[in-house]
Amino acid sequence: MSALYELQGVVQRYRGQAVLTIPELVIPRGRWTALVGANGAGKSTLLRLLALVEQPSEGEIRFAGVRAREVGRTLRRRIGWVMQQPYLLQGSALDNVLLGLKLHGVERRLRRRLALAALEEVGFGADPEQPAAQLSGGQRQLVALARCLALKPEVLLLDEPFNHLDVEARRRLEGLLLRLVREQGISLVISSHDRSFALADEVVALASGRPVTAPLTNAVAENFYS
Repeated sequence: MSALYELQGVVQRYRGQAVLTIPELVIPRGRWTALVGANGAGKSTLLRLLALVEQPSEGEIRFAGVRAREVGRTLRRRIGWVMQQPYLLQGSALDNVLLGLKLHGVERRLRRRLALAALEEVGFGADPEQPAAQLSGGQRQLVALARCLALKPEVLLLDEPFNHLDVEARRRLEGLLLRLVREQGISLVISSHDRSFALADEVVALASGRPVTAPLTNAVAENFYS
């Protein structure tokens, strides 16, 4: 199993205070890795580092064998990241997905079909033309995920994606994520504090910004709902 991310001696500080300390961590390629822990444990901070939108205060992160500070634009585009509180632009749900495709240079004639397919894939059941400002929290999460998936990332980083979703929407999304990992080989890293971590191949437990011995490793993904 090859390494997707390798972290060595990573410390992240904000205003001089260490909020995350990772002596060593390897995240494998093509697996579902769950980051678990209470609020404030460091999950979101770790995801920002993995998304390469921040550099650590100390230590080294390698992505696909390349030092994070040296990762170029092409390699960065392999990473899709959806924040816990996703930012949507003005316009409709569909507009938000279309814009991502436009910025990535997708041909205009293909954009609408790809955007609608992505919204359908994530289970967005509302009118695609509905203004983003009128969407619920759960709908906003799904639009942000569709915007990300439309770009066909190889790595998917999700911060608490099940927040604001009802039971049925959560089940659909869990099934989709399993298919993406099992059938398409996407590497998934997801932060969560609920039952969904039981679907993961790997569990990284965090407490007070440090890795701790994981309370559970998963062997029940196929039978979780049986």
